[in-house]
Amino acid sequence: AFPSASDSVPTGLVWPSPEAEGKLREVDGIKLYPTHAWTDDMNPIVPASSAPGATPVVIGVAADSGCGKSTFLRRILGALGTEVTPGHTAIGDM
Repeated sequence: AFPSASDSVPTGLVWPSPEAEGKLREVDGIKLYPTHAWTDDMNPIVPASSAPGATPVVIGVAADSGCGKSTFLRRILGALGTEVTPGHTAIGDM
């Protein structure tokens, strides 16, 4: 886990809005949206050396605690041939 900044507080901003657009910051081609609690000394850790060829699709699963979200996702990833272990973040093409 990464340490968090002690002075990092929620911004209360929503995107898009004129207030948020005025505070948008960009570092090495990576936009730091002001809806997150970035501090001035924070920088992205992901290099912006290459852009994805196509727009990625992000799918979220939300439900009550204990209803089987993790089990469901492990089964889906297992069916796609991705081995899932504790602490593993599966990233790739599906």
